[in-house]
Formats: sequence, structure tokens, C-alpha cells
Amino acid sequence: MKKLMILFCCLMMFICPIQAVEQHSLTIESKQMLIVNMNDSLNLYEKNTNDLIQLESMTRLAFAVIAIENKAQFNQTRAGKDFDTALLDAISSKEGARDLAAAMMGETRMIELMNEKAQALNLIKTNFVNVDGSLDINQITTVNELMQILKMGMDYPEFRQMLTASQASIKERCDELHLESDSLIGGIKLSDAMLTLHLKNGLTLLCLSMNGSGDKAYKDMAEAVGYFYKNYQWVKIIDEGEEIAQLPVKWGDTHSELTFISDNDYYALLPINYNEADIIKEVVKSVTLEAPVEENQYVGEYIIRYSGEIVLTIPLFSNQQIDRSIFRYGFDVAKDWLMNHPFYALIGGGILILLLIRVILRKYK
Repeated sequence: MKKLMILFCCLMMFICPIQAVEQHSLTIESKQMLIVNMNDSLNLYEKNTNDLIQLESMTRLAFAVIAIENKAQFNQTRAGKDFDTALLDAISSKEGARDLAAAMMGETRMIELMNEKAQALNLIKTNFVNVDGSLDINQITTVNELMQILKMGMDYPEFRQMLTASQASIKERCDELHLESDSLIGGIKLSDAMLTLHLKNGLTLLCLSMNGSGDKAYKDMAEAVGYFYKNYQWVKIIDEGEEIAQLPVKWGDTHSELTFISDNDYYALLPINYNEADIIKEVVKSVTLEAPVEENQYVGEYIIRYSGEIVLTIPLFSNQQIDRSIFRYGFDVAKDWLMNHPFYALIGGGILILLLIRVILRKYK
């Protein structure tokens, strides 16, 4: 039996998050909090993340992302310092933010770029009027929308380095409060918000908390992040090169089966003490696969469930055209027609037998 080997693309992968943590299961006192699994960019915990809020000190982090994107416009002579130092100063103070804007394209243009980025990301509730985080009733956002910009920052080494360089004070305060911080690899605490980056159990979390007074912000972060690291881990469930599915192709002229091979390692968020036997892998076909099959045609999904919940879905697409065999198709059509019309099949069979008898009789006459 001929097969068509297909490498399926990881860009078509959909990872389903675990069920959201119920509000009452965590005692978070910060007014807003969002925790994102950076392994798949899905939200793990949300509290009031769509509430409209006035944006203050976190403005400077959003500004930092735009500044990094436009780093080529930085004038070191005008700034009197290198870009990395200017970036840290911009995060730390209003004056530093204004100085960095002046050393680039000016505050007015930088604000325009910040709003252009918000529009490009379809952040319809976000508006910037300054770069330094000064209180203004027209400078607004939501935690969900702000996180979209901050996640972009995580793609830049300068942004991650800035978080790494600023984490010491957070770790120190956590130690003083006897809070676990072993997963902390980066973060910054500003007047009205805190952004922290964590890594443990193969799971990378980005936590943004807003409007948590005093030490409550540290306690909220430690409790929420600790909950996920205590209960979940990032587990590889498909190996690169693993054969994951075979789909028969009816009436194929050169191929009668599609074989799908993983082109990457695939992971899912599972409980710490998960049971391998509870991981169920299955192929769900869209329809019976019949030739002709077009290149890039959607043919089904590879689904992985854990304890009945879908944790990973991978759409399957053919990467090659398969033409129809006229002979195979014609034979099946004729067979099906005869099966559905037994009376005519009987008559036809009788006629064939009579013709055969006639031929034999003529031969031996």
C-alpha cells in the first residue's frame, strides 16, 4: 500500500488551556491580575482584566517596548548614555522616560507610535497621551490590552534583560516576607503595578498585577504563580519525527494513504502528577477522504485529551495533490450501482450466463 508522508506545520497548532481558575480558589487582593503561559500565550488566570483603568507607571513599560522597536532612532550623543542605561532610567522614573523620548524622535512622535501600535494590535480601549505615566484621565487601557504590548516586549532581548536587571528588589522583598520566589527570573515593581517573569517545571509565566497596595502585590504574585507551579507542568506529549496519524484516501491514483509525521516537539499543560493512561490521542476526520485531494486541503484534526478535556488540537492538511484513479472510481461506482439495484444485477448476470453458454455451445458444435 502506497503512502504519502506529510510533515504537519506547528503554526497550525491550537493548544487548549486548562479550565480557568475560579475566582474563589485564589485570594487575590490586587484589583486586577493576569497570568499568561508564555509557552503558548494563553491566559491562565484573569481578574478584572477587561476593566477600563487609568494607566500610570506601566505606561513606561509600554513606552519601553516602542522605544526598543525604534532603537535605530536613538541618539546616544543627545542622551549622554547608552541605550540600555537610558531604557532602565526610562522605566524607573518619569524624567528618564521623557529624556529617552527626547533622545529619539521626541515625545509627541513617540506617543503617536504608541497609539499606532495599539491600533495595529486592535486594542480598542487603549489610548496614550504621555510616555512618562503622569496621571491623565485620557490615558486608559485594560490589563488584557496592556499585556498584548508587554508580550511583544518579551520578544526583544533588551526588554527581557531589563526585567532581569530589575528583579533583585522583588526577590529581596519576597525573602523578607517569607514568600517563595525560586521561579522568579525577571520583574519590575512600579508604584501601581508589578510585572514578573517566572520559569519552573518547563513552564514560563508572565504575571501582571495592578493596583495592589503595599506588600499585597508581592503576596498576590507569590500565591497565584505558586498555585500553577504547585499543580501544573509543561509536558512533551509528541516527539519530533513521531508518526501521529494515517488517513486512507479512497480512489487515489498513486497514494492510498496519508501518513502524518510530526515536524516538531509538542507540549501541553498537565497536572504535576498526571496519569499517562489518561492521555488519549485520536484523529477526527472532517469527511471520508476521497481523491482528488488538493494540496493544503484540510482533512481532519489530531486531538489529544487529558481526563476528557482537550489539551491540544492540530489541524491536518495535505501537502500534495492526489488525483483520482478513473479505474478505481469506475469500478466502485459500478459495484455500488449493482449493489443498490439487485434486480438489474440479476438480469444482467443472467444475460451474461446465457451469452457464456451460447459461446461454449458454438465452440463445441
